[in-house]
Amino acid sequence: MPTTPAVRDTDQWVGLALTDADYALAEVRQMAGERPRVLRMATGPRPQSWSHWQALRRRHELGAVPVVLVLPVAAYRLLGADAPELPRADWPDAMRWRIKDAVDFPVEDAAIDVLAVPPADPSAPVRSAWVAAAPAATIKPLAEDCQTARVPLEAIDIVETALRNLCALDGDADRARALLWVGPQQAILVVTLRGELLLSRRIDITADLLAHDDAGLRQQAADRLALELQRTLDLCERQFSHANVAGLALLPGPAAQSLCDELGQVLYVPVSLMPLDERLDLSSVTGQALPELLARHLVALGAALRQTTEAPA
Repeated sequence: MPTTPAVRDTDQWVGLALTDADYALAEVRQMAGERPRVLRMATGPRPQSWSHWQALRRRHELGAVPVVLVLPVAAYRLLGADAPELPRADWPDAMRWRIKDAVDFPVEDAAIDVLAVPPADPSAPVRSAWVAAAPAATIKPLAEDCQTARVPLEAIDIVETALRNLCALDGDADRARALLWVGPQQAILVVTLRGELLLSRRIDITADLLAHDDAGLRQQAADRLALELQRTLDLCERQFSHANVAGLALLPGPAAQSLCDELGQVLYVPVSLMPLDERLDLSSVTGQALPELLARHLVALGAALRQTTEAPA
């Protein structure tokens, strides 16, 4: 389950984000010196068997372009830990046994990947890490169905790293950036530094609740979200004193503008909507580039923004 940047040499990815009921697909091409170009977006019911995956492959003509699959948030765990004093290639096996008592599934055959938390000095040793873990009972059937259906599956990823990729669109690599996604099941805040995941927090507030017809319920949800965001940003300042958070960006979604205005009045960092139409080339989806459409494909877009890098030492 490689959540780290890809080693494969490609400038084009298909991101395919799963929920319990459906999927969202986005294909993005990244060329040097240009904005990432969104080639297409699509949604449909989640495949439940290899034959359904085969139908999906044929419908979307998945062939030469590698696919990165994103698990639903309930399908994996993301845990903080001290980084092992071992070569990076040995981290997953070392972490497997460290997290044994923190997960409710067997770690022996679980899918494990480890993300380095960026230190203050890029040349300094990594002291902390994030461990992404998913049970074999989740990963194995997905991988087998995709293989049988000849889906060109290159990696299985998590929501937080897809959001990390979106957060990196804001640039300013020397300062930490925060990004908030309010999804159908919960909200997720990520803080990144130099394009890597510094901090992540899940908050039990949904997009539907923030757009509820009852003004009282909307306000309660917004107030609780603001409080949780403030606490998390305070924690980030204490835990990572080198990470001066430059601002918080909100991704498109129901009532995003009103939420942005409200959070801007109570948080101590600048709050803004992420202008995806400026960060991404949406010319191939002209006429579709509505905030509502983008909101449904955010995780898939983030997955398709996967970067190519050299394998870690």
